[in-house]
Amino acid sequence: MSGGVRPMAQQPLFKSGETVLLRSTKEIGRVEREASLDGREYWYRVRFTKRVENVVEADLEPLVNPAETLESLTARGSWGRIQAFRSALAVERITNANQSTVYSFRAQRVLFEAFQYKPLLKILESPDRRLLIADEVGLGKTVEAGLILAELEARQPLDRVLIVCPSRLREKWRDEMSRKFGKEFDIATRSDLEDYLERQRRNPGRTRLRAVVSMQTLRNGDLREQFLSETGDIDLMIVDEAHHARNPSAQTSEMLRELCEVAKAALLLTATPLHLGNRDLFTLLQALRPSEFRDYVVFDQRLCRYKGIHEAALLVRSERSEKLVQARQILQALFESDVLPSARDPLAVQIIQDLEGPVPQERKAWVELERRVQDLHPLSSVLTRTRKRDVQELAAIRRARVFKCQWTKEEDEAYRKLILGSGRLGWIDQRMSIGQIQRARQAASCLPAALASAQKTAWLDDEAVELTDILPTDLPANGLPPDSGSSSLPFQLQGRDSKFEKLVELLELVRQEDADAKVLIFTFFVGTSRYLQKHLTARGFAALRIAGDVPSDPKRPDKDERGNVMRRFRDDAGIRILVSTEVGSEGLDFQFCHYLVNYDLPWNPMVVEQRIGRIDRFGQKSKTVHILNIVVEGTVEDRILLRLYQRIGIFRESIGQLEAILGEEISELQRDYVSGKLTPKEAERRVEQAARAIEERRTRLDELERNAGNLFGHEEYLKEQLRRVGRLGRYISEKSMLAVIESYLQARHPSARIWEEPANIFRLRLSDDLRKDIQTASSRDDLWLDRSLKGIYTFCFDGERAYDYPQADLINVSHPFLKAAVAAVRTQFEDVFSKAAKGVLILAPKEDENLQEGTYFILVFTHTVEGIRDRERRILETIAWSEKGKEILQSEEGERLLHLIQERGVEDDASHPAPVLPPEIWARMESEGRARNRVLYEAEERENEALYIRRKSLLEAEFEHDRVVKVARLNTAEARGRTRVIPALQGQMQKADAMFRSRITELEQNRKVRCRLSDPIAACLVRVVRSVA
Repeated sequence: MSGGVRPMAQQPLFKSGETVLLRSTKEIGRVEREASLDGREYWYRVRFTKRVENVVEADLEPLVNPAETLESLTARGSWGRIQAFRSALAVERITNANQSTVYSFRAQRVLFEAFQYKPLLKILESPDRRLLIADEVGLGKTVEAGLILAELEARQPLDRVLIVCPSRLREKWRDEMSRKFGKEFDIATRSDLEDYLERQRRNPGRTRLRAVVSMQTLRNGDLREQFLSETGDIDLMIVDEAHHARNPSAQTSEMLRELCEVAKAALLLTATPLHLGNRDLFTLLQALRPSEFRDYVVFDQRLCRYKGIHEAALLVRSERSEKLVQARQILQALFESDVLPSARDPLAVQIIQDLEGPVPQERKAWVELERRVQDLHPLSSVLTRTRKRDVQELAAIRRARVFKCQWTKEEDEAYRKLILGSGRLGWIDQRMSIGQIQRARQAASCLPAALASAQKTAWLDDEAVELTDILPTDLPANGLPPDSGSSSLPFQLQGRDSKFEKLVELLELVRQEDADAKVLIFTFFVGTSRYLQKHLTARGFAALRIAGDVPSDPKRPDKDERGNVMRRFRDDAGIRILVSTEVGSEGLDFQFCHYLVNYDLPWNPMVVEQRIGRIDRFGQKSKTVHILNIVVEGTVEDRILLRLYQRIGIFRESIGQLEAILGEEISELQRDYVSGKLTPKEAERRVEQAARAIEERRTRLDELERNAGNLFGHEEYLKEQLRRVGRLGRYISEKSMLAVIESYLQARHPSARIWEEPANIFRLRLSDDLRKDIQTASSRDDLWLDRSLKGIYTFCFDGERAYDYPQADLINVSHPFLKAAVAAVRTQFEDVFSKAAKGVLILAPKEDENLQEGTYFILVFTHTVEGIRDRERRILETIAWSEKGKEILQSEEGERLLHLIQERGVEDDASHPAPVLPPEIWARMESEGRARNRVLYEAEERENEALYIRRKSLLEAEFEHDRVVKVARLNTAEARGRTRVIPALQGQMQKADAMFRSRITELEQNRKVRCRLSDPIAACLVRVVRSVA
């Protein structure tokens, strides 16, 4: 068609009463009147299911025999349109979850960091959905857990999800799950859990659980026993800071073990297990897999014995045939030498045999072989760790500076009156009550704000102390005086605020160093944050504030004050200062900011580390992050905290790995200070003593880190796997989701029109009917909140775009809008006519050079594998034929071509007849599909038999362990006379017995692997052309 003008139609193709197909959506319609000629084209009035439309002839095609197949359609060159093909494949992948697709890939409101998908890929391969994530501080373990939650829920409903964390992190988890993943959780106290159990009794099996619960709440044995006995299985449990359960005799450890028993999937998050030593690591792993990790001595011996596995995996990764010999020798030494044939690991035997066989010919075969070798390690499937140096080659350098000021005599006098004490500059000579301690700390933070609080209330920081890092358990056991409250405080502070003036001086210095720099000011107290914002603004500094009293509502960006403040600070060049408290900044990232001011110093060094971690984290663009500390000279902050923190290097480098060993030294200093025994001179001696002890422990930890090869594999195969997800299109893309929604709107809401403004942000006007459709598709787990403004609904499909544009709804496979669309068009796209298409793919001259110009035919099959690893695992298989080369492309080349035509393919409206797929080529492609199915079957059969032997042994051990635990629990309940829970515990034992028998029967049934190959589910004709350079 020259110049884009259609040729003059000779005669109309359709008559009144004939049944036709709409090309774009493959909807069936009926012609209601004879064609009318308008210009050079015939137009028809066509009635579809719920509407009547006037359609140009070029958009219609005749309805052919319903007995048509893909083979018959392609054999005569009856190809449809690429847009319908794109929609049909997307619907297929969304409605039939398959192993080839990662549904959460780039589909959550977070910045894309490849390493954060490692735990997700690992748990998808895990035999029991259990994983310990041991990343270093600042790498986003919360995001990694959220990705896993989103992925598992995209594959099947999760009715009960429980997040367990320290009390201070509850709001962070609730807000991050909402803000970044669209998952709504409630913070549950003891009374909330009791209310949940009451609802569960009234409606068994129908009560949804989405709760964030503190460790402190679940440490209550009576509550936990009742909760676990009546709740039943938990679909997913996430435990943050799991290292608190490292002591096997502690209540937290007992809580963790019991929770893991009822969790179908369990994630433990910690930054420190490596540094706790093998015994503490063993305690956490034993909670996850009690039958596999039963004895510490055996565990320790296995770690030492099998450290060579990672070396063998590295040799396989080289993709050199001569290295396979070395890898085989290492594995033979580990698994065959001095081991009776009957006791050898069947998986290891299979891999050793494969290493003696033919050398892999494709990259994916090398990657799969590396994965299998790594899986031999006892920790491979249950533990993952990423270090900053592995993902951040040029980490920012921390540059710390101290700015000291001196209190005036008047300020020191005001301090002493506030705390009702007799010491100077915060040094006390008597024991302090909890109230005195808190008043002293706020007064040291900001005297004017402390005075204002004392004038108005009975204290504690303007009605709210956000975080108390000195706990009553840290104080002397006896002899604390009662809290006498505030004095009448007739004293009024006049004159300058020395500390604030030092802050102004500091900010002027920053302005001289970098006029455009953003500055994040941290304080421990809400009152201090208000004071700083007010007085900085009065001095001409554009300053914002976030704290626990600033509302956070991620579901409604227009009312999310905390999120809006954060975005203004990030995006508005005129706003350079943000004053924040710990709670206010939880879950927020400040990589765009490289100046941080500690206006006060918490006693807990990990709070300081978390502050610095808000800017010194992955994604920081500056080469240097500046940590600026303000202290009053001679005070406790100066002579204890600042000196200690400088000695242990907290301002120079991350100390996240020291968390488990800092507590004892810091707590002892705290106890001595609040007891009134610590003089300034004695404090200096104690700081030096504590610093030396910490340095000695740090040296030992560094040695552990260097020798960690026996714990953590390099997991390079996971990086390669993720690269293939993106390159081969193993995810649901923006283009695919948009195609489904457009098909849905055209079929059900034809007046709705989508426009794009700005790039990758889409808008449409919501009608009442469309709004009702979305609300109907909204389930109890993903209630849809209409965020349209003046009837205009704004949305996007890419996670990073949503991160930058929070006003837009993020559409992914769990969103009600896409669910409504899929439900509406699913039947329509099951039709064979929508799954055969032709399109043109235009490539740049140097792009995908292995794809030559010319014609390609693609067939898409599915393998369905049933065995021990999965009840039914679906894998997509793409077979591509090059007409020019007269050959079938390698597996991943064909997959890449299919991805490109779906993402960038344009309609092929050429006037010449479309090529047909000859029967002999169809047969050859089918034969290739069967050959690949046989290869898959043989590999699965070998692995399945090895898994059978392994799994049966573990099931028997697990059942015996579980029975011992349940019998002990029942005996305890009977001894305590807990008649209410005894029937439930007896029922659990009967259920466990029946479950064991059922699982053994199922294992026997799945000993024989089954690997079916479908008929082709889709076909595509692709013309590849190169653009002119």
